[in-house]
Amino acid sequence: MGDVSASLGADDVQTATSSTLDPAQTWERLSLVTRQLKVAVADEDYALAAKLRDEQKTLSESLPPLLQYALGQVSKLRTGNTQEQLQTIINLGEAGEAAVVPDLAACLTNPELADTAEKAMWAIFMKNKDPRVNELMQEGCMYMRSPATYDKALGVFSHMIQLAPSYVEGYNKRATVNYLMGRHQASIDDCNTVLGMQPYHFGAASGLGLCLLQLSRFEEALAAFEAALVIHPGMSNIRRFVADLRRHVATDGQEPGAGGAGGKQ
Repeated sequence: MGDVSASLGADDVQTATSSTLDPAQTWERLSLVTRQLKVAVADEDYALAAKLRDEQKTLSESLPPLLQYALGQVSKLRTGNTQEQLQTIINLGEAGEAAVVPDLAACLTNPELADTAEKAMWAIFMKNKDPRVNELMQEGCMYMRSPATYDKALGVFSHMIQLAPSYVEGYNKRATVNYLMGRHQASIDDCNTVLGMQPYHFGAASGLGLCLLQLSRFEEALAAFEAALVIHPGMSNIRRFVADLRRHVATDGQEPGAGGAGGKQ
């Protein structure tokens, strides 16, 4: 279904904002209103533009201070030169607000910004305000360094998920351990959970393809890798997998290489 609210007219704007929104919903609504405002101005629908501008102001002022800061940084990201954009991306990564992930993901298509945007996105994915979760993350990552302790890492990440079920990176780290242990279907399940919660998680998107490749589900792996490249076109290792899989699917010939790669962390 399309975005019904994208076709709002001037008389509909107040209705759409009459209910109380939480910060995430406010940000989402603000992003939509900003897009609608651009369309209204381009269409010279000044009555609608005026209402949308008022709503934009109201929504902006209702955001918590950190999101107001992030909003200002996103504005700079859209208008600054390359050096200003790079610093803004760093600032957004340090702020750690997941709401800006779509704006950072848009920078992944720019070769001059992609590396910095990738680091900023990982910083946001990893961030959690609960010190207990952060301790478990460190412990699990330590266990993940050696095959001898993969099982301990799996237990730690599963406990972390129970403690913080809305923490996306917990599922991604467990997906990585499951992949390393050869538990590919379990990893697929976790990757799908990650992507359901955070569609811009290029690590989970590429990891999903790796798992499907290991299971010889080549067409599904190709689709997963292609989806990962839509998010992050700069993943050259995944691009090589795509080239190999396209040849394989086209010729139904020799099995493509299934070596390690990927955006999982």
